Amino acid sequence: MKTFSLGLLALATALAISPVALAQTYNFSYTSGGYSGSGWLVAGGGFSGGLNVASGDLVFNGEDFSLLANSTPGQAIYSPSGAFIIDNLLFPSAGASGGLLDNYGLLFVDAAQGVELNIWGNGIVNGYSLYKWVRGNYVIEDSGTFNITTPEYSDLSMLLLSALTLVGGFIFKTRHPGISLAF
Repeated sequence: MKTFSLGLLALATALAISPVALAQTYNFSYTSGGYSGSGWLVAGGGFSGGLNVASGDLVFNGEDFSLLANSTPGQAIYSPSGAFIIDNLLFPSAGASGGLLDNYGLLFVDAAQGVELNIWGNGIVNGYSLYKWVRGNYVIEDSGTFNITTPEYSDLSMLLLSALTLVGGFIFKTRHPGISLAF
């Protein structure tokens, strides 16, 4: 009975943390002749061959923006102003083929200032557009490049995580010697 309960507990834990464990953080940048921006995105859960971007931040020409999460992940929706149609999907496996973003793209907002910024793909290599909407007007209509990278984690942090896991397992096994940890 103890082995069954431990297995059930392990399964419940795996199911509960799986969305978090499957999420991946990406660093990104947008550049063109006159504009530049960079930030981070957290994406996970597959939709239409892409990953749903659930959160992120962007600093664009010195202004701070936050990703506006899609209320219906995987589906295209209107931005709050109605200026853009977005889906917040990222296609990291497309790589250099020009398809990191689809034609709906990502929506970043500065709600306090009433500003929306949309970055989307045009379906060609390094073909991306960025439009900025401020109180009823498109004030930037630009084309440039969009790149993503995955952040590297230090060996020290991975070593610390491994050590804590081993210590936790040792403490559990010493307090519960009769429970089999075999799966």
